[in-house]
Amino acid sequence: PICFTTQSAPVNHAPTLTLTSTSGASVTTGQAYSIAMSAADVDGNLNNVDVNWNDGTAVEHKTVSGSSASVTFTRSFGTARTINWSATAYDTAGLASPTLSGSFTVNCPTPGTPSTPSPANGATISAQPTILDWADTSGATSYDVYLDGTFWANVPVSQLTLNVSLALNTHTWYVTAKNSCGAIQG
Repeated sequence: PICFTTQSAPVNHAPTLTLTSTSGASVTTGQAYSIAMSAADVDGNLNNVDVNWNDGTAVEHKTVSGSSASVTFTRSFGTARTINWSATAYDTAGLASPTLSGSFTVNCPTPGTPSTPSPANGATISAQPTILDWADTSGATSYDVYLDGTFWANVPVSQLTLNVSLALNTHTWYVTAKNSCGAIQG
């Protein structure tokens, strides 16, 4: 008689992926957003963790190995929008973990309101001003200056030198602070 023993093929288990932290519900444009995760595989066959930011860029891929690994993915975004991300861990046999997903908002803040103009509103002055000045405005990248209701200049700083003589009369002026997200009139 011939005697033999049969064995079942080893079972490969899919890895798991656990979210450990994120940067929260929102960030502003240019600010980094991070997703931290822990991957595990009881078979010790971890291979990679992928994140899809679903923003038109390629899936980010990080190589891992062994039975457990911690990974962090970080990205900055330049435009306001909602990001719906997804992440998956894979083992060397190609088995995938259940997909983790989440979303966050990228906000684009408008600049602050220009203030403390000089000459001030309603001021009576005896000499023609040579400089229009105002306080720096948070978030502004440039300022549009209007004189007597007409666009006069766009300047990168909170001051405009007048290189023209104004008629002796009542004049008005105002400033609009600007950035890529919008404009606020002061």
